[in-house]
Amino acid sequence: MDNTKDDGGAISPKRSMDISVPKAEMNADELRLAQMGHTQELNRHFSTLSLIGLASTTTISWTGLGLGLITEIGAGGPGAVIYGFILVTILQCFLGASLAEFVSSYPTEGGMYHWIAAVAPRRTTGILSFLTGWFSVLGWIFTTASTNIIYAQILMALIALYTPDLEIKAWQTFIVYEGLNLLTAGVVMFGNKIIPALNRFSLFYLQIGWLVVLITVVACAPTHRDPEFVFRTWINKTGWENNAICFITGLVNPLYSLGGLDGVTHITEEMPNPSRNAPLAIAITLVIAFCTGITYLISLMFSIQDFDQLTSGNTGMPLAELFRQVTQRTGGAFGLLFILFIALGPCVISSQLSTGRVFWAFSRDGAMPFSKVWSKVHSSLKMPFNAQLAVTAVIAALGCLYLGSSTAFNSLLGTAVTINNISYMFPILTNLITGRKNMHKGVFHMGPTIGPIVNAVTVCWLTFAIIFFSFPYVMPVEAANMNYTSVVVGGLAILIASHYSNEWKMMSDSEAIELQNSQRSAPSTEKGSVWQPLVESESGHDISGRSSVRHLEPSHVETPENEDHSKGKGYRRILSLIPRIPPLVGHLALVHIPPVAITLAVLSLYIANVRWSNPTNNALNALQFAAKVHEALIIVSIGNILLGRINHHLLNKGDSLPLGFLPSPLLLNSPFLYLISSELWAPILSSRGQHRTRKATGAMILLSAILCIAASPLSAITMIPRQGWRLVPEFRPFGIPDWMTTYTTGTLYNTDLDAEAVPDHNVTRDSEWYTKPSQRSVLETAIRRLSSGYRPLTNVTYSNFGATGRPMSYRTLSSGGTVATCPPSAVALQLASTYARSGEILKAGNKEAGTTTLSKWKQPLVVTQCTQTRLQDGGIAEFRLNSPYWEQSQGHYQSMEIRSSQHPWLLDVAKNMSNSSGPLGYSFLNIKGANELPISTDIMFASVINETTLVNETELRVVPLQPPEICFTLCLISARWTEADIWIEPERSSDALSHFDFTNGKNEGNITDYFGTRDFINIQEDWMTGIGSVPTTSANRSSYEEAMDFCMISRKKSDSDSNCLETFLAMHVTDAIAELGEFQKGEFITSVRDYEEANVIGYTRYVYIYSYGFGTSIGIPIAFSVLLFHVLVVLVYIPLLFFSEHLRSRPGWSSLGDLLVLTLNSDVEEDLTKGKASERWTKPVVVRDLGHTGRKDIVVGDVRNNMD
Repeated sequence: MDNTKDDGGAISPKRSMDISVPKAEMNADELRLAQMGHTQELNRHFSTLSLIGLASTTTISWTGLGLGLITEIGAGGPGAVIYGFILVTILQCFLGASLAEFVSSYPTEGGMYHWIAAVAPRRTTGILSFLTGWFSVLGWIFTTASTNIIYAQILMALIALYTPDLEIKAWQTFIVYEGLNLLTAGVVMFGNKIIPALNRFSLFYLQIGWLVVLITVVACAPTHRDPEFVFRTWINKTGWENNAICFITGLVNPLYSLGGLDGVTHITEEMPNPSRNAPLAIAITLVIAFCTGITYLISLMFSIQDFDQLTSGNTGMPLAELFRQVTQRTGGAFGLLFILFIALGPCVISSQLSTGRVFWAFSRDGAMPFSKVWSKVHSSLKMPFNAQLAVTAVIAALGCLYLGSSTAFNSLLGTAVTINNISYMFPILTNLITGRKNMHKGVFHMGPTIGPIVNAVTVCWLTFAIIFFSFPYVMPVEAANMNYTSVVVGGLAILIASHYSNEWKMMSDSEAIELQNSQRSAPSTEKGSVWQPLVESESGHDISGRSSVRHLEPSHVETPENEDHSKGKGYRRILSLIPRIPPLVGHLALVHIPPVAITLAVLSLYIANVRWSNPTNNALNALQFAAKVHEALIIVSIGNILLGRINHHLLNKGDSLPLGFLPSPLLLNSPFLYLISSELWAPILSSRGQHRTRKATGAMILLSAILCIAASPLSAITMIPRQGWRLVPEFRPFGIPDWMTTYTTGTLYNTDLDAEAVPDHNVTRDSEWYTKPSQRSVLETAIRRLSSGYRPLTNVTYSNFGATGRPMSYRTLSSGGTVATCPPSAVALQLASTYARSGEILKAGNKEAGTTTLSKWKQPLVVTQCTQTRLQDGGIAEFRLNSPYWEQSQGHYQSMEIRSSQHPWLLDVAKNMSNSSGPLGYSFLNIKGANELPISTDIMFASVINETTLVNETELRVVPLQPPEICFTLCLISARWTEADIWIEPERSSDALSHFDFTNGKNEGNITDYFGTRDFINIQEDWMTGIGSVPTTSANRSSYEEAMDFCMISRKKSDSDSNCLETFLAMHVTDAIAELGEFQKGEFITSVRDYEEANVIGYTRYVYIYSYGFGTSIGIPIAFSVLLFHVLVVLVYIPLLFFSEHLRSRPGWSSLGDLLVLTLNSDVEEDLTKGKASERWTKPVVVRDLGHTGRKDIVVGDVRNNMD
């Protein structure tokens, strides 16, 4: 019909179906859409599974729950996160039921604004539809922008994980945001045909990804929190004194993760049977979201290692740091975060799709500026191209706001939840106020009793969320942390009102609105239960509407009178399945159950952490044989499913397949050959025939071949246990440490060392054989190692007490200086010889006073650098400083002058100068304050040099210096505490391992980067004096004097003097710091609750055995993800066997004859005994049974169906 003018003169853009079109030419979906005032313009190509996939991605479910981890935990603690998610899920179920009832009654892509037009009083229809539509459009635009920025932030976090020096800038995230916006919009605009397949992939990928992340996080976590922390710990970092408001502010993130429930309602014109399929998708989505979300949250809460360190990384994403803590490696964090990145891709695409569709629907009813432009559907792409382009431009423009002010952008996006809630509440509240009397009864209808209750709870929940989620998230309120939701919503309301006068009358006169008003009580044109389409869409019926939706005459519209008949027919269908159950069960038991059972049995071995002490060679060989059997069974199962699906498509699509596909399943036993065969590629690349069927079936066969290829190594990876160090099962199978009470004489990790912190060198050791080594032995060890090459400080240091009295390791830095480290004495000495068994190792940790959790030990990391010079005229000593104390610039070194006027000691030592070489003394100059050097302390040595080395063309010659000179050696010392995993080998209690997080050769020298931090150690002069007064030196000389005597005995003026001193100082200061807070041994305890104010040692035992464990190899979670994908395919296939009409009739089809008949003539009857000529074959082809022989004949007939 043409556009006409009403009495008021307004133009009414009428796009409804012309009533002259015979209704017999419409299917039920088109008829229902025509009743609501619109014609069918889009293809109905979304199956039920793809619909559920889209609904799951728009809600983002578990993938979004961990992104706001710090905010969530800070608003009530881990328990509040879990309980809040459960509460929000329950309330969202009420909202989901209300939305499902509406979409079942009014399945249009306009969604909420069409619904309110149907239930609101006629005089308010225009304004209410206008407001609801605008809030719906804006809510989806903001939601899509928020998912885009989250997607961009995850990508930047992935880059930052492997780029430690990267500081993420706003402009970098903006560029990624815009790029991803264009990419996802391009998929929506030009890949409309592949989106249903993408949604099906997403549905399965989300579950597999959830399973992989869940298993990896739980299995790889070094320790697990106790239930007390997870379920009963209360944390309030919001600043709100009212704990209730604190808890409420933490509900925003789970509500955001479970939002977007209306996403599926905006593609109802692109799915078959929307009145049944859309409510079904909403219900299944909520079930999946709850099951995956609650388990994901609990696993995260139990696996958090250090809450305070989650924000310490450069990724800007606490979840990435949590993954790094759990896996203890950057690669593991990257892998888990990459799973989320891939999972969120379809989410952003689905969000873009829903936003574009609701924008198009709103334009179709004339409510948008330039509606005629946005409402056009592209003729070839079969999608609203212009509307999607407009949405993409608006989202891109919002990104520019992020570039200017991230606070303003986040405030805008934070309103997405509130705006969507407002758009939901309009139709639900209106329907409730009108007594639900105008509600059309769809397939899913809650009735006069349950319906009002559910709607009332939904309205209360939405009102509560709109009010309280506008409160500030933290107190006190500042401009940077203010919640601007109320401001943004108010501003948008004003803008909508200013636009209202121009467009509202066009919308109120829209024929779609008029028809919905006129058909408020029209009966449903679809029959059956809400669960029926899941069976139909996967049972082979054509989702385009040819088979799954009958062509209806008006008399075919279902009425209450024939509902009982429909139910009776469904009941008889269920009874008809009973005789088919035994053969189907037998088929499953022979083909599919064995590989699934083996996969689950092996999975149970990993979950139970089964250990195998001494397997024999025969046992390991048997496991290899079992792995090959498992692989073969998986291939048989996949091949059987593939054959069944090919038969299914041949019987139901009405399109023949090329003969090249026939031997394809037979080649699955040699999948490598199939990948390079013409049977796969020739039909796919062919330009003739049914491309869609060929390519879809070819892709299915290709996927099956790849899965078969993967099954070969993955079965062996999971079946055969790994050998390595494992937790001792009889002690602590889940990594809970043994505890030993201890106390310290001082602060455990002291960062301000003065005279009171000098360690007691006369302390009695637990091991009687151990005595403090003499200063001479330490020096001799240093010189011996200097002469034989410097021992490297590797990422895992392995040392021996016998040489230096400490498991110490040191190395020289390429830029100059020496770095040394060793474990605290309590770890290295007490546990090793007393509390471990032969063949075991211990991993030690400590619980500091005032805490309740075990953390890594910290051990001292000391860097020293010594440089020499002579006193120049004017009493000036100029020293050249190398990195790390001063950055080098183009090969030049930074110079520092020390004047005798500021340090008279330089002149005092000159007065005691003699003609013989030797040390003159030492002094602490305390130059760090005056020169702003990032050092802990300094010490200067003075010695007399009376000879030097001359070099000529033939020899080196030592000649006396006349007069002798004074050589000053300035040594700079920097120290900090660094975290390390400490391992003890009890068989040789003098051995220890220290594993550091930093990479060897890179970060140990960058100690000055920590200057001023809580781990940097400030050393006072009196502490240095105290540790120099060691009773193990000879003649009661200080350590420094003996070191000078030892290192400066040579009168040669060479670098060896400074190397000797800096190595000694590194070892000496490291040894003294390791003595801090000497532990006194106490009794063993089973709990640390009564010792919260004590420093407690905790350790776990490990033994070298064969075992099944997810942490034994990074390939284990990957292998199980593929094997469990096969299990998931079988679980989906089982109900299809029972309920699909054609699959259940011949589940055992596998003969080449059957396939040949189906290929030549796909219009054959189900029993293959009757057929007719096809376009591909001019004569009918059927199958004839040969009686009791069990054989079949292929019969080619003439046009009269007689045997030819």
